[in-house]
Amino acid sequence: MRRVHKLRKSKFFYGIFLPIFLIGMVLILGFAGYIYQSTYDTIFQNLVNTQKSNGIYIRNHLEQQVKTIEYSFSAYSTTDSFKQAVKEDLDYRKYDLVHQLKEELSYIQSIGIDSGHYSIISLQQGWEISDSGFSQLDSEEVQEYKDLVSKSSTYLRWLPTKKGITMLVSLPVFEQTRNGLGVAELNQHFLAQATETAEGAFYLLDSDGEALYQHQGKLPLRSKMLG
Repeated sequence: MRRVHKLRKSKFFYGIFLPIFLIGMVLILGFAGYIYQSTYDTIFQNLVNTQKSNGIYIRNHLEQQVKTIEYSFSAYSTTDSFKQAVKEDLDYRKYDLVHQLKEELSYIQSIGIDSGHYSIISLQQGWEISDSGFSQLDSEEVQEYKDLVSKSSTYLRWLPTKKGITMLVSLPVFEQTRNGLGVAELNQHFLAQATETAEGAFYLLDSDGEALYQHQGKLPLRSKMLG
């Protein structure tokens, strides 16, 4: 009788406490899973927000530098000296004019991106003054620049190159007839430094959505900037 009584107690114990134990384990595992998922989602969202903030900072910093160059070319193109210069059949004998143009380029470089290369082109007379000197353009080069400008709906056009990206500003900006170009070349070294803090993949795009430059970050999040 005692053995039967103990067996009944044992069955009663397992019948009551085993389901409670199992339910408790399920609740604990479920709660642990919820905490894990919630923590993962929070960490991931914080990471996404950090990358977005980082991408916005890089974009704004680049835009500020680019706009400084753009405005400098635009402001210079409104001057009488520029309008007269691009009409001149220029050569080294006109030293004062060449020197004046080079001084203007040095000024743009000093307030813009100091590692960039800058030049002014006369589409009317077919010459180019750059920070490295004076050169005469042949008819094919002039026509190529004219074609590039004509394909753009605005006075600003971007081109990807092997060395980096190039900005072309049609000048004078505020006139219908634009017979000059302001050129700024941003090299790969500058672009790499400017985007090195991007954790996700970072793209520079032109106004048509074409990729000009891309930085492959450590994470797959894509941060974009219109060039």
